[in-house]
Amino acid sequence: IPAWLSETGQVKVFRAAPVDEDLWNWHQHGWRHINWQKEGAKSEFGSDRAPERQYEDILQGRTKMERIFGPNFVPVFTPPWNRFSRATLKALRKLDFKGISATAPFPPGVKSLDGIKHYSTCLDLHTREVKNPAGDFALLIDQFSGLSKMKGLTGIIIHHQQMTPFAFEFLDRMLYNLKYVIGARFSSFKETLKSPDERPARARLR
Repeated sequence: IPAWLSETGQVKVFRAAPVDEDLWNWHQHGWRHINWQKEGAKSEFGSDRAPERQYEDILQGRTKMERIFGPNFVPVFTPPWNRFSRATLKALRKLDFKGISATAPFPPGVKSLDGIKHYSTCLDLHTREVKNPAGDFALLIDQFSGLSKMKGLTGIIIHHQQMTPFAFEFLDRMLYNLKYVIGARFSSFKETLKSPDERPARARLR
């Protein structure tokens, strides 16, 4: 979240995750993570936000990200609460973003947008409203099983700051099964934004 990243925060982040380490894909998560919707589901970049305000916020965020991360910044946008509008996509295209990562699909009437890749996150391990833990766990396993039937790219949402030891253990086992049982391949924003000819053979997706 660009607006939250203070100088002190930057020091802490880079101490744990060196900025130029290839493992990390430093991309933009909104601007201030503030809900501007007057009614309904929360969204920082929803229908209640004027297009020019969305553009200004995304521009501020990108400017700060590029200043902090330099050439390691990846031009992918993750909207807070996974919600966005047509105005968001137009702003992203104007600002030369290459991808958007969210559970929400493109808005009605928008099947695709030239230059903007949609990274669909199909499994949410973070914002699960649980009333029946046993039932929710069964649903989670079903959703996990569904990943094996999907073609193309899919993403998983986590929030490491709010994860318990059990959550980390579950994630570790899930990733193991995805790789060694199902045979999934792991990639990154940086790899998938390259043209096929630019990717190393081992990183090309089926």
